[in-house]
Amino acid sequence: LTAPVTVSVNGGSEWAQSSAHFNFVPTFQGFLSPDFGPQEGGSSIEIYVPDVLDRSLEGGQSLESQAVQACCFGLPAQVIVPAMEVSRGHYQCTTPPWPHAPAVVPVGVVGADGRCQALPGRALFSYVHQWHITSVYPTEASEQQLGDLQVFVAGDHFRSYPGALC
Repeated sequence: LTAPVTVSVNGGSEWAQSSAHFNFVPTFQGFLSPDFGPQEGGSSIEIYVPDVLDRSLEGGQSLESQAVQACCFGLPAQVIVPAMEVSRGHYQCTTPPWPHAPAVVPVGVVGADGRCQALPGRALFSYVHQWHITSVYPTEASEQQLGDLQVFVAGDHFRSYPGALC
């Protein structure tokens, strides 16, 4: 988007035109959720591909329903796993096992041409050590208590995550 540059020196009452133009450059971000899981793999992740990237996978043409064939993990792509299209620009993949943890791995998508294309932005998946629960308090509750019940969980290798639910 290009817009002409105008200037006001009196609080917007009058505007002076100029021959200058300003270009707005949109930032496109890929997104994946959740962005972490165990080293053993097996986590189902949702990948959101910006429409601009969707089109570029087909050389500037609109995406056909199966243009994204797979998800790729690592750079250069070390592991490729199948992708399932949920809706336009929204895909689901299962994370592969990773040789070591902790590790932060870039995630991309594989188009019909077979190339792994990194998602714009910081589309990274963190492999973590498997979490381990050592205790839960309280260990039981009646049906009437469930609405307001707070449960405390202790263990190892937990990670704070806004969508964490018990």
